[in-house]
Amino acid sequence: MARIIVKNLPANITEDRFREVFGSKGSITDARLMYTAAGKFRKFGFVGYGRAEDAEQAIEYFNKSFVDSSRLQVELARAFGDQSIPRPWSRHSAGSSANKQSTAGSTQSEDDSSDDEQASEKNKKKEKKMTTTTKEKKMKKKSKEE
Repeated sequence: MARIIVKNLPANITEDRFREVFGSKGSITDARLMYTAAGKFRKFGFVGYGRAEDAEQAIEYFNKSFVDSSRLQVELARAFGDQSIPRPWSRHSAGSSANKQSTAGSTQSEDDSSDDEQASEKNKKKEKKMTTTTKEKKMKKKSKEE
């Protein structure tokens, strides 16, 4: 069994059409379109073939081809956690910097919270220093006036 990943799918493709298109190159064991937690289509999906030869034929045939007006990018799917996979960039993918920024307000790691505590302590010290400096300036003015 072999799985392929199909990237840059058209936004309006259905799972039935996805199966129909990629089923033309061999027997499909499974097909799955990927969505965000909110239900937005991420424009990629996976297709599982019963034989590795069918998957290779599908890659050769569909890579850089078009479905509707979208140019597909098709390659052999790698195992989850494979070290050769490049760092994720999508804000929907855990591990990407965009994901960390978009989820920073709702969930913070211990490191982030300790950084926030250190920053707030620095701000308090600055405010205290500024207040002291302001008081000193006022006292100097009063002493000059007298």
